[in-house]
Amino acid sequence: MDQRVPLREAAARLGVSPEALRKRILLGRVPAEREPGGHRRYLIPESVLAGLAAAVTEPAGPSTVRRLRVVGEGEFPVEAIGDVVGLLREQFEALRAERDRLLGEVGRLQGELDSAEVRRAAHEGELDRLRRRLASAPAFFLAGLGRLEQEWRDTP
Repeated sequence: MDQRVPLREAAARLGVSPEALRKRILLGRVPAEREPGGHRRYLIPESVLAGLAAAVTEPAGPSTVRRLRVVGEGEFPVEAIGDVVGLLREQFEALRAERDRLLGEVGRLQGELDSAEVRRAAHEGELDRLRRRLASAPAFFLAGLGRLEQEWRDTP
């Protein structure tokens, strides 16, 4: 009896994405069985997997275009690797520029936060000074202040 391999393991062994292998199964290019219970998970016979692995590792002849497998992206000629590296370098530089911009923005915001903290501390000091003055105010002044506050509340 031929042993069955789960789709993810088979894809990893073949060096392709599970999605690519699933597409090949759905197109009928790779025979597979569903797991018991009718789930969407596939099992691939070990003999089929061995045949696919052998086909992938066959040496390329002089007239054969060698292809590089990119998980999730399909295949493209190995000769295009220079273009891919160039594209990756451009993306890396764009990401680096974005990182530098974000670091600058973080620095600006940190400066604003520090400034706000200094202002808050100054306001806190002023509030403490006013509380001390109020605590040392004469009792008759505080009583009059209380009456004035009550009058303001009672006035429509």
